[in-house]
Amino acid sequence: MKIKEFRKKYREETWRKATPQEKAMYEFCMSMKIMKKTLELIIAKHEQGEVTVENAHKLVDDSICALLDANELLDCMIKKQEKQG
Repeated sequence: MKIKEFRKKYREETWRKATPQEKAMYEFCMSMKIMKKTLELIIAKHEQGEVTVENAHKLVDDSICALLDANELLDCMIKKQEKQG
């Protein structure tokens, strides 16, 4: 399933029925979307010679959020696997 379709699916009423793993995956997708936009902004500002330290700090913050969401997703996947095994 494409990322956009996945995000759209869990924006709707199915969110209440989503598993913890699906919720974690949704949060990770959203974090990656934010990080991508920040990276694109930094690239554009770099091309214009206007990139700042604050822009880099924002990218680091967004990256940390994405990492935390990825770890949450991993935790959910491990718990699911342990229940199945």
